[in-house]
Amino acid sequence: PDIFSGGPKILKGTPEEDLKEEDRFGFWKRSGKLIVVESLLKIWHKQSHRVLLFTQSRQMLHILEVFLKQRNYSYLKMDGTTPVASRQPLIARFNEDVSIFVFLLTTRVGGLGINLTGADRVIIYDPDWNPSTDTQARERAWRIGQTRDVTVYRLLTAGTIE
Repeated sequence: PDIFSGGPKILKGTPEEDLKEEDRFGFWKRSGKLIVVESLLKIWHKQSHRVLLFTQSRQMLHILEVFLKQRNYSYLKMDGTTPVASRQPLIARFNEDVSIFVFLLTTRVGGLGINLTGADRVIIYDPDWNPSTDTQARERAWRIGQTRDVTVYRLLTAGTIE
């Protein structure tokens, strides 16, 4: 990965689909957080839990989306580029369709008056500098109408700026 541009280097003229996964997204097995996410999702999927997975950036959201696709998990995604008119139908679909396992969201879009009581597990992948942003995001699952206990995981990596 090219740490200066914030992502992996892609060879000029090489179609992205011709690159190995580690060349496109970095080698996910070297990411402590993705290892934890993979373990949690395996357990929660077997236990029929449903998950809100928040991250701050659209780039990380894309990496998580590829990660979920490769594992054949059903998911929905919403970020700042999702048209406002499409947001409420996505939310309703997640809350009503128990076959959808994960809802991928950017922290800020997922914190704006959204009710996601269909989930009972929340992962804050990369905490915000402002703790109230994360609080708003995690409380999307703690709303009137929630009938299950909600568990929140806020992922932090020791020895880093987090």
